[in-house]
Amino acid sequence: MLYLIRLISVLAIAFIYMLFDLFNKRNVPSIFVYGTVAYGVLLTILYFKLSIIGISALIALIVFGIGYVLYKTGQLGAADIFELAAISLIIPYQPTPFFNFIQYGFPFIFSLLINSGIIALIILPIYYLPKYSKKYGSLLKINISKKDMLKGSMFMIVYILFLAFVTLHYGFNIISDSLIIILAVFSLILFVFEKQILYAMVRYVPIDNIEDGDIIATNLIESKDIERLSKIEGFGRLATDKQIKELKAMKFGDKLPVYKEAFPFALPIFLGVIAALLVGNIILLIIP
Repeated sequence: MLYLIRLISVLAIAFIYMLFDLFNKRNVPSIFVYGTVAYGVLLTILYFKLSIIGISALIALIVFGIGYVLYKTGQLGAADIFELAAISLIIPYQPTPFFNFIQYGFPFIFSLLINSGIIALIILPIYYLPKYSKKYGSLLKINISKKDMLKGSMFMIVYILFLAFVTLHYGFNIISDSLIIILAVFSLILFVFEKQILYAMVRYVPIDNIEDGDIIATNLIESKDIERLSKIEGFGRLATDKQIKELKAMKFGDKLPVYKEAFPFALPIFLGVIAALLVGNIILLIIP
């Protein structure tokens, strides 16, 4: 019964986080964020086994630690970190998936992150390329640089060699071969249209419209402006109230590129949870 509660809880929490990410401008109420972690701690304690409680707590601390570094460098939202930590507390180990594919006792969060990354790879171009077309015009008019084409081609060669190795070594397998082809195609799309996806995420906004926790696209700021902004202590991708006040004080009049259309990562997390419960770690499906 408690196991079923854990499964339902993880699905419900991931689903609600996704709704906030998609329909509330990526703002998740603090009371819900902290509540999910507290709930995860409670379910961890209910294992009533010191070894499992200790490992669950350790996994959550590692998630928090790595997540905090990613947050401070502007790579991940704060709510995403708490969501992943709460999920790791509720289900520390990868359970036997519904379709009973072989797993190897990895932490559940490991399967979730792998699955979410693969799903994000697929969703990113589907989500942002139409946004770019609507904002800047047809993708058919884009001049793709030789550098981008070269990077994409190199990765395609790697995928083709890997597909050949897996097929020759293990024989033809519809699941593993299809996964490799899907990863290859969407990786190529991301490399070729990397700049277009980036521009679809970013809006140039005045300083007054930048909020605490916003992610600044520093790679799109001109070098002369970077030199001025570097005078602000700790200036980087993650905007803070202190830095915003300093920007206003120095009367920085230019608009800054901000990820106002940042990718709702709670969406692939929710889908990654479903995939982990159904098939386990997707990467393990590649090697039959």
